Amino acid sequence: MNAILSHNGLSTIPDKASYREIFCFPVEKYYLKAGFDFKVIPFDELAHQFITTYREKSPKCGLMPQAEAVVQKLNELDFRQTIISASRQDYLDSQVFSFPFSHYFEGVHGISDIFARTKVDIARNWMAKSDESPATTVFIGDTLHDYEVASAIGCHCILYNNGHQRIDQTSISQSGIVDSLEEIFGIISALQDNR
Repeated sequence: MNAILSHNGLSTIPDKASYREIFCFPVEKYYLKAGFDFKVIPFDELAHQFITTYREKSPKCGLMPQAEAVVQKLNELDFRQTIISASRQDYLDSQVFSFPFSHYFEGVHGISDIFARTKVDIARNWMAKSDESPATTVFIGDTLHDYEVASAIGCHCILYNNGHQRIDQTSISQSGIVDSLEEIFGIISALQDNR
């Protein structure tokens, strides 16, 4: 984002904390918070600028701490795992399938464009076609939109508070918030005990 802000003569986001304060869905709103004016540069043009830089730099990004270990442990505990993302499907596939543990995911579901507006419809379609029950499904994410998606399909939600967005407990209800990915196992265990 700082690359396209700078390219367009705008002030960059000073640090990760500032980024996490303004990031949101739909991403058009995030772009406005970052300082863009769509009357000057249309969102579609900015999205193309962003995705060009993102595709170049994303292969160099690592995983969040504990991510691979958590995916592995979920697999060992016989949890079915699916990815639902606001990334374009072909970009998502190239990212996910570059990791050696990608075979643990039963499905990888992205969107058809680069505009990252919502993933509610993807989740609803997945839930309708799957044999899963919302009562036994847990949606894990790192944005308030992930909470909205989980609510839309009626499942539990766990939000990781060190990802794209700072999560404020007062803005959500009936959701677990974790500061490390390994903490999800305590919440999942409690959910299973309450069934």
